[in-house]
Amino acid sequence: MGRNHAAGGVFRIPLKESRYRLAAERGWAALAKAVDSEGRLGYVQPIGFAPDQGSKDGTQPFGVGAFLLAGTAMAEMEETNQVLHR
Repeated sequence: MGRNHAAGGVFRIPLKESRYRLAAERGWAALAKAVDSEGRLGYVQPIGFAPDQGSKDGTQPFGVGAFLLAGTAMAEMEETNQVLHR
């Protein structure tokens, strides 16, 4: 994740919402499922040279920050959408 994720792109860069919104919503739904009943974010890959398996119990400090950035982008996209369709 980062500045190039779909929700951030729809909000910050003139991407076609009709093309990217569904991908952003699906991605957010998957991320939200990675939060356990105690509020801990799991399935965060460890730092390494190549992608590795994540696990339900796997978490890293940077994962929470990326999760919060994605959530903020989703909220901004929704807020913008509501303003445009009033």
